[in-house]
Amino acid sequence: AEKSNESEGWLHLTWGDALDRWQGEGWELVDAELDPKDPTKVVTRPGMGAIVNSGPGATDLVSKQEFGDCEFFFRVMMPKGSDSGLYFQDRYELQLNDKRGEFAGVHSVKGPRVLDAYKGPGVWHTVTGRFLAPKFDADGKKVRGAEFQQIMVDGVMVVGSAEPNGQTGGGAAGEVARGPLRFQGTLGQVCLGDVRIKPLDGADPGELDGATDWIPLFGSGTEGWESSGSAEWTFTDGVLQAQNGPGSLRVRGEPVSAFEMECRLRVAEGGSSSLAFLGDGKGRAVRLALNANPGGQPKTGSILDQGEGTITTDLIPGGAWFELRVVSERLETGTHARVYLNGVLFQDQLLPIGAGMQGFAIELGDGATLEMSDARVRFVQ
Repeated sequence: AEKSNESEGWLHLTWGDALDRWQGEGWELVDAELDPKDPTKVVTRPGMGAIVNSGPGATDLVSKQEFGDCEFFFRVMMPKGSDSGLYFQDRYELQLNDKRGEFAGVHSVKGPRVLDAYKGPGVWHTVTGRFLAPKFDADGKKVRGAEFQQIMVDGVMVVGSAEPNGQTGGGAAGEVARGPLRFQGTLGQVCLGDVRIKPLDGADPGELDGATDWIPLFGSGTEGWESSGSAEWTFTDGVLQAQNGPGSLRVRGEPVSAFEMECRLRVAEGGSSSLAFLGDGKGRAVRLALNANPGGQPKTGSILDQGEGTITTDLIPGGAWFELRVVSERLETGTHARVYLNGVLFQDQLLPIGAGMQGFAIELGDGATLEMSDARVRFVQ
């Protein structure tokens, strides 16, 4: 329980397939340490301890997802004399370099106030803190600038608060509400591990014109739902509990052209399950993986049966509650599906599925266990 509480709300961006949620050349997952013959370099061997820009012509490492307000956590080790940095929203740099007066400072704004928090090259450090994105009014005018808060190195506060006056040199132009993370990989080697983000702002999927009010998927229980297989379904204190699969629980209805569904989920390790938003009456549906098994593929949030929708990173650890939101709209060219995990958009795809949703199903895998609460839906006929 303690582990799941610590993980609640966090997205683990480098667990499992460590590079799946990133774009960049020349990075690899290895074990790494300083070269004893040359401390300005890193030597690597097969392993899973670090992501290192060890390849020739390595580029920056950029996240596929975009983030706004967030807490952050990562581990980092620098070779002697090396220089890197983490750009939030591709614009505001948290310095990562082999300099006691700069490491974990905010570039050109505020350096670390505790110089000996950085222990030097070859030492792994854990860096944590909070980043608040710029805010804009309805007309797009900026009403609040970006801000870093409570930056800590190995539990020692090095920056209490720092407000960048616009983007750092080398950052993307303009300012936005959401943007990617970017680790610099072109100025020297850097070793990274266990990169995590906890979004502090919810998903904003936009309005569904003509949508109904929100409707609970489960009122006082599972009345109106059909079950099959050996799975056991119980509803206690607002939480649907499913165990001892395989089996399914489904409800059918009239076709709708668009819907939005949101819920909280907790998926245990062991067994792979899915959610299905029933489609065109021919067995085709928007189906999402719920899989917290280490090494198993595809992982939670994947759109099943769609190669480009496969997630191979363990974003959500087993036993941790997370928020899921799905938005689906029927277009002339297919079904536009968007999937959000803990408020972050992970899927935005046009799927070759005909009619709109006609129902909903929880498909529990063999030996799987999951819990669902606060499930609700709204739709457009």
